[in-house]
Amino acid sequence: MRTRHDSYDKSARKLMGMSGVKVYEVRDGYGPDHIYYSIVWRDRERWTIKPPWDRNKWVLEQVGRSIRRTADMEEAVEKSIRQSEEAAEKQKIEDDDINGVVKRDILRTVVDKPLYFYNN
Repeated sequence: MRTRHDSYDKSARKLMGMSGVKVYEVRDGYGPDHIYYSIVWRDRERWTIKPPWDRNKWVLEQVGRSIRRTADMEEAVEKSIRQSEEAAEKQKIEDDDINGVVKRDILRTVVDKPLYFYNN
């Protein structure tokens, strides 16, 4: 059984330094050993914490740092990939323009104004 804990969301957001963090209490059995808190961010479970909440919530600070660092690295990689794709696209457009100019020049000299060489 999974229940949402709105009261813990605020402290989890504060400790992790992130917005959009949700805390769920999950019971997968009938004893106190089968209860844990699930930390969800971007619709994915990122971490679990054993009860009691107040004593074990300090872990969220380290988890938040780790997740933010990973997200920053992923964002940097995506940005560099996007920039390289844009550069390749610009290069292709430039090459197409150059090829068009070269073809026009060749057609003009070969078809429109052919050069004749005469031997004296």
